Amino acid sequence: MDNDANRAEHRHVIPNTTPYYLPVTREVAQAFVDDGRLPESSIERAALSVMLVLLAQEYSNAAISRLIFETHGLMTASSPEVAAAHLDAGRRGIAEPQRADALERLADKGVNFADPEDMQHEAWRDDDGRYAHAFQERYRQPMDSFQIGFDRADQIDEPATDADIPYDTPGADAQAAPRRTRLVMEGTRDQAVAAQVIAAAPDELVNLDAYAGTGKTHLLLAMAGGLAGGMTYLAPTVAHIHGFKIRAGGAAAGIQTVTQTVLANATAAAHARAARLRWAPRVIKTTQSLTAQTKIAGVPSIDARPPEAVLAIVHKALRAWCYSAAPALGQFHFARYVPYAAIDAKRWIEIGHRVWECMFAGLGTNDAGAAFDINTVHLVKWLAVRGAAVPDGYGTLLVDEAHDLSAPWRALLQAYRHGCVLMGDPYQRLFGHVPRATQAKTIVMSQSVRMGLQAAPLIDQTLAVAQERLIEFPLIGAPDRLTRHRIYRNRDELPGRALRVFGGGWALLEEALRIKAAGGRFRLVPASADEVVRLARAAISLHLGGDTYGRRSLGDFRSWSAFSQHLADTGQGSVARMIERGFGGDDIDALMAAQAEPGSEQVTLSLVQHCKNMEADAVVLSPCCYLVNRDGEPHSPVRAAYLAMTRARFEVWTPGDGLDRLKDAQRDFEVGAVKP
Repeated sequence: MDNDANRAEHRHVIPNTTPYYLPVTREVAQAFVDDGRLPESSIERAALSVMLVLLAQEYSNAAISRLIFETHGLMTASSPEVAAAHLDAGRRGIAEPQRADALERLADKGVNFADPEDMQHEAWRDDDGRYAHAFQERYRQPMDSFQIGFDRADQIDEPATDADIPYDTPGADAQAAPRRTRLVMEGTRDQAVAAQVIAAAPDELVNLDAYAGTGKTHLLLAMAGGLAGGMTYLAPTVAHIHGFKIRAGGAAAGIQTVTQTVLANATAAAHARAARLRWAPRVIKTTQSLTAQTKIAGVPSIDARPPEAVLAIVHKALRAWCYSAAPALGQFHFARYVPYAAIDAKRWIEIGHRVWECMFAGLGTNDAGAAFDINTVHLVKWLAVRGAAVPDGYGTLLVDEAHDLSAPWRALLQAYRHGCVLMGDPYQRLFGHVPRATQAKTIVMSQSVRMGLQAAPLIDQTLAVAQERLIEFPLIGAPDRLTRHRIYRNRDELPGRALRVFGGGWALLEEALRIKAAGGRFRLVPASADEVVRLARAAISLHLGGDTYGRRSLGDFRSWSAFSQHLADTGQGSVARMIERGFGGDDIDALMAAQAEPGSEQVTLSLVQHCKNMEADAVVLSPCCYLVNRDGEPHSPVRAAYLAMTRARFEVWTPGDGLDRLKDAQRDFEVGAVKP
């Protein structure tokens, strides 16, 4: 291992410490440091004396309390003149340049200051008028026990599983008459308010906007576990359900769960039965090639594009339409993939309609015979266009990751007659517009239980760069957590153990190769590894002169010269030069094979879209986190930066010019200056 790797071995994250709150306000402390102004009270003078000690040394919280207790006794027994002379001498011992950031250096050590109201009411005193360590309890995250009354059914039908749902699945019986039950929960005030609103309107639509780390999962677990007979947890994937059940522990046995795919299949089966269709569409994968599909749907060549390239564009346009609320496929759905002025709109839309009809014509009703893929987003759009309804049998739906729901999904869930709670964080929706539930009760959870007070201003400053505020209230940091904001200017300053987040696959690839060359222990998040391999192999194939339409991951580039120029224009010319020097498939295989075993890595590398639901002691935002993604669909730079920052528990590392980069990138994103 070379020197860089050796240095990384020893750059560990500072262990989390519980912040300590000195019995003096920040204003009084700042006035003392800046101008030497002294407070009248002995407890404030004692706190300032201890503050001077803490600037030079670190102590445990218990030791700080002992120092304050003893110093308070000395200050009380001494004359004001002696106390003032002692403090003045201590202040003069701080070099002038160090005074400017004295309070920031204390915050970095986890030393904070008391609330003015607590000082006014002398909350620091015990019954004998002495300083009490119990004062620190006022700054611990309040977790209260509270009772919530719910109406719930005695029994609801077992929801569908991940097995295929046959066309003749019997309809769900009506739910039993509700009964009143009480749920005892422990949590923050935000969680209590959310639970009370949901309890008061079990059959209504509720929109819960919750910042990352505010305890949404804790609330969801408590409600789903305590009221398993009347609620169903709806998750995007099986992986989400697996993670949910791990966190639920023993309570998981009684929690009903369903994935979006299974619910879509069940809804399609119920709709097909009610409409007496000859076939119920479902999510299905095809084994047919693009060439075979072009023949099935009669896809022609257009503007020198072969049929396969035309079909690839049609698939993208259909997917864009499926995410939208538009009732019909239109010209604008093709605009990202075909120059707008060159679109023969009628012809492209006709081909799109023909492909869509073939997808849902039942040309293949099993995985071996399906003519086209039907993804969940396709099936939900088909259901929404037909006016289908989610069947009974699920009780109140607790919808996780609701910020990523497509517009058709939201339409289906808003019409569900047994109540729906849309739980999400709109700032975690990286791509596209954030739809809002209409006619819904909205609740906000803004009190963090993960990130400390020090990180809250960074988050608010980041979100303020965007024109639109998606959550009404700012994030409130946890008073008993310490989350430091670190700034780096070169790679050598970064912690050796961290989650490093990237905005694009090429930057991640280069960093992984760099760590491998240094002998470091690293691992890519699986989804990011797949993305990087796909990008790299597509670029290598293009350089070697292979087919262009088969490499949809590179967009509409048809020649290596055009693609290498694109890389150079976006500051990634080193990637093109690396491939031109012979970097190939064997090198990609070697990189993947060099990854550390799961759990033994020091550095985890992830694309920003793949780090959702992750947490790490330290998180490093790479410079490309602040750029609009040019490798695929453009993402919001502000939301990407927020998502990466909120993965951190103890440290957030950002580049020195991060805010300037973010402002420039967000401006480009909002005016549509960046072309994918």
